[in-house]
Amino acid sequence: MGIAERKEREKEQRRQQIIDAAEIVFFKHGFETASMDMVAEQAELSKATLYMYFKSKEELYFHIFKRGEGLLMQMIEREVQKSHTFQEKLLGSLKALVRFQKKHKHYFDVIEFFHSMHRQKTSVKKLMDSHLKEEQERIKLWSDLFEKGKADGVVRPDLNPLRAMVVIWLQFTGFLQRYQLLADSLKQDFGLSQEELLEEAYDLILNGILKK
Repeated sequence: MGIAERKEREKEQRRQQIIDAAEIVFFKHGFETASMDMVAEQAELSKATLYMYFKSKEELYFHIFKRGEGLLMQMIEREVQKSHTFQEKLLGSLKALVRFQKKHKHYFDVIEFFHSMHRQKTSVKKLMDSHLKEEQERIKLWSDLFEKGKADGVVRPDLNPLRAMVVIWLQFTGFLQRYQLLADSLKQDFGLSQEELLEEAYDLILNGILKK
């Protein structure tokens, strides 16, 4: 390995160490309260060194967002690859999202918060624009699933794959977000567990998609 390659590898290792430190800070304090000073202290670096690698806390948060999205897509892709029917692939994808939210709650919250930010801040929008290709690949994974379901005669022929995918994703992520806030009252006042509500949601989704 040459000197240039070694330096580049060391630089990338330092970048990942900074992101690791930023995760600790952001997960503990949230985006609004966290600061570059906190990240520098956690990473045991000077603030000047930190800014050599990342220009802003938005950029750092973006890289945590990308980590979370990458992990989520790995979980979904594994479900799609090991399943056979359209129903198995779709439900497997949704159940992977549920597992992700339970096992990696901080990443789930970062993803949802970052998506809510990117229309409000120009700096964040630029970061998301650079991420467009990856977003399109994720959308294509689901669109292809619906197209295959239509070709196999399983999915309603009038269904628009892109619109259906977006609606289901918004419904499901919205459900998971709201349930976090209402879990105790739903259980105490109505005796409804998340598992029961999820089974109902899966049934409603499939009934709205599958060809009769």
